Amino acid sequence: MDAEDTVIDLSPALRVLIVGGSGTLGSQLVSELVKIRTPRIQTSVLVRDVGRLSFDEKFLADKRVTVFEGSLENEKSLLTACENQDIVVSVVQGDREVIVQGQKNLLNACLESKVTRFIPSDFCLDYFLLPTGLNRELDWRKEFAGWAIKNKNDLQVTHLLTGILTESVFGFLKVWDSVERKFRTFADPDTRFSMTSLDDTTRFIVETILEPEAVGKIPVCGEDISFAEMAERFELVNQEKIEIVQVGDIPSLESKLQEIKLREVKDTEELIRLEYLLPIMRGEARFQDLKNSIFTNFKPRSFEQWLMKHRI
Repeated sequence: MDAEDTVIDLSPALRVLIVGGSGTLGSQLVSELVKIRTPRIQTSVLVRDVGRLSFDEKFLADKRVTVFEGSLENEKSLLTACENQDIVVSVVQGDREVIVQGQKNLLNACLESKVTRFIPSDFCLDYFLLPTGLNRELDWRKEFAGWAIKNKNDLQVTHLLTGILTESVFGFLKVWDSVERKFRTFADPDTRFSMTSLDDTTRFIVETILEPEAVGKIPVCGEDISFAEMAERFELVNQEKIEIVQVGDIPSLESKLQEIKLREVKDTEELIRLEYLLPIMRGEARFQDLKNSIFTNFKPRSFEQWLMKHRI
């Protein structure tokens, strides 16, 4: 192609700021965004420490990513990072101070900077439908969402809900016994729930960024599945028998959770685990109105594909 035939894309870039870009999800999201050629994406990240970036440094060298250093407590750093951005995506994790107050500070910076869209750090169960008091982390997100809705006329907010993280089923939730090769449940193994892998959560966020109509509550998932179905598909991939053991029932799980809540010194990690496990076992972790169809350019990987990649 001759020099005069070279096509230069002069269309405005979509300016996207990722807040919390040094974490696992944030790093993956940055890596996915820099791959996009149409539309042009101008990617920025806001991190506490520029020395802890975990995405490829070549993104900085060739100026595909701009880095801002700051925090959710520092109003000036938030305003600097949000200035001239079209979309701000929060992937921060933490306690109530981070999820509620920190994201309030961020949303206020978005409003002052005339940001068009804001995607808070949800990527979880549909807390809009779950009772308050069931899960502290979801309560924080619900509290922030209630506050954010008050500003919906000035800023488009997207609550992207992705269900249970696939990786947590085989890790934090302690449902899978990797030694004895069995699932341990507290309910009917045919109880269904919505589940999405980390990779597909990342892609759903990317598609949400690219889809201007994705506003409000957007429940999506990689799989609508049960432990019984997971075991069957596990057996097909690994050619081994997978057992499902019911180690209790829902009342016993509820009692165990209440017992921990009443302790003077609580096992916080176990408390959080059970607070996520309970809605799964009660069937409250299944989305009823999936919006996968609005993302026509993306189809999540199957559970079988996830298993083959991770070699569980």
